[in-house]
Amino acid sequence: MDLTFISDRQHEILVGVQNVFPNAHHGYCFWHLRNNLKKMIPVKSKLRPYLVWLLKTCAYATTEKKFEDAYARLWSKGGKKVRKFLDAIPLECWANLYFKGQRYGEMTSTLAESFNGWIKFERTLPITPMVHSDPSHRVDLMNWFCSCTKWQLRGIPCPHAVCAIQRSGTPIFQFVTSYYSTLNYFNAYLHPIEPIHNYDKPNIDPKALTILPPIVKPGTGRPRKKRIESAGNNDKKAQKRIEVAGINDKKAKKGVEGDEIIDKKAWRCG
Repeated sequence: MDLTFISDRQHEILVGVQNVFPNAHHGYCFWHLRNNLKKMIPVKSKLRPYLVWLLKTCAYATTEKKFEDAYARLWSKGGKKVRKFLDAIPLECWANLYFKGQRYGEMTSTLAESFNGWIKFERTLPITPMVHSDPSHRVDLMNWFCSCTKWQLRGIPCPHAVCAIQRSGTPIFQFVTSYYSTLNYFNAYLHPIEPIHNYDKPNIDPKALTILPPIVKPGTGRPRKKRIESAGNNDKKAQKRIEVAGINDKKAKKGVEGDEIIDKKAWRCG
């Protein structure tokens, strides 16, 4: 079975994989490569999305023609920075077409990043406390007991009990409560469940269950036909009328607004 590593090209990882696993295959995370490429291209550049798409096409390409066409356009359109970036990453480390091992469908290191976020506290510890971060517990296999009490509460061996069971060489399933067995599951549905009769249910008139709409009392006055505009729209229209009239003084504006209110009231009365 081929061993494959996928990383973000950190120097320590590159050296460590090469020294400890010299026969393993090392692929670069496409998500990190894409972000590295974005940093080299101005945000306002119209070619930015196009160049990122070309890089993705090259990474996922499985035929030489598709790869060469996209790589040639990426090389010519990208400029000096993009060309320097492409020269720094070997093709066999990021392009599917030239990868010598198997990536098993993984183009990014998302799984490792998720695990890294899960151990956010433990990863700051030295290596020894990191391995032994969980305090020790007392396990009694004869009485199905663990001092963490999880085994007793759930009926399934906790991680501490599992370690002890594996050391004893006994199958783990023998230490799981019988309530989780398939035999008890089948026995729960062995006898038929009879339907409930209606003799003990109250008689309810179906018409009484009909929900009628609420009674709405009409308001006084003539019903409104035009919708009520928002305050922002009213302010904009008033400001536009003031600007058209050429009035900039605050007092004059108030006067104009007051005259408009009086005119509206007079119009309604008339």
